[in-house]
Amino acid sequence: HLRRRCATFLFLPKVTSGGDAPTHPSVKDTAVLAVKDPRVTLLIPIMFANGMTLSFIFGDFAADITCPVAGPGFVGFVAACFYAVNGVSSTVWGKLLQKRVVSRRVAYILSVVLVLVFLLLNLVWTVPQNYVADKSETSGWRKVSSPDISTILVAFGLSALFATGDAFLESGPPGTLQNFFAGKPELVPAMANYKMWQSLGLGIQFVLGAVLKEHRAARIMILMGVLGLGLVSLLVLDLVVAPLDTRRSDETRREQAVSLSAA
Repeated sequence: HLRRRCATFLFLPKVTSGGDAPTHPSVKDTAVLAVKDPRVTLLIPIMFANGMTLSFIFGDFAADITCPVAGPGFVGFVAACFYAVNGVSSTVWGKLLQKRVVSRRVAYILSVVLVLVFLLLNLVWTVPQNYVADKSETSGWRKVSSPDISTILVAFGLSALFATGDAFLESGPPGTLQNFFAGKPELVPAMANYKMWQSLGLGIQFVLGAVLKEHRAARIMILMGVLGLGLVSLLVLDLVVAPLDTRRSDETRREQAVSLSAA
C-alpha cells in the first residue's frame, strides 16, 4: 500500500510559478534605485548612520565604557538592557505613531536627538578606569579598583538612552520605504537598499573602531557628524521631495487634485 501511495506522486501535474511570484532584486536594481530615486537617496545617510551607531554600541561602547567601568562580566547585562529597552521602545514608538501623538518627522528628530545626547555624554564623561586592558588576564581586563554602583548605573543608563532612540532609527526607515513603494515593483530593491546601507555602516564603524582605537573622541565626533547629516537629509526629503507622513501626503494629493479641477 505504501508503494502504491508513493507512486501516485509520479502522476501529479507539474505546477509552475505564477507571473505574480516575487523576484529577488539584482544588485543593479538596488544600485539604480539608490541613485535615481531621491526618496531612497535621501534616506541613505540615516540608514548608514544607524548601522554605524549600532556597531558603536556593540563594539566600541563595551570597550570604552562597560569594561573599564564595571568589568567584562557586565558586558552581557548591559547588552541585555539595550535589547529590553529597545524592544519596549519600538512598541511605544509604534503606538505613538498609530495614535498620531507624534508625526514621523517628529519621531525621526526625537530619535536622532536621543542618540546625539548619548554620544555627547560618552564624549564628555571622564570614564572611571576601574578595569584596564591586560592581555595576561584570562578576561583581557585587570581590576585596579572597586567600581562604584553609581557609575555602573550610568553605563546601564547610557545603554538604555541609546536603545530608546535607536528603536525608531531601526524601524523608521523601512516603514518609510514601505510607505513610499507599497504595491510597487521598487519595494523589494528599496528594502534591499535599507539592509545594504545599514550593513555598510556597521562594517565601516568596526574598521574605524580598530583604526582609531586610541582616539575615542574622534570616533564619537565622526558618528555625530554622520548622524547630523542623516537628520538634515531626512528634513530635505520630508519638506522638499516627499512627505514622510501618509496623512500629509494624502492631504497634498487632495490639494493638487482640487487645484487641477479648478484649472
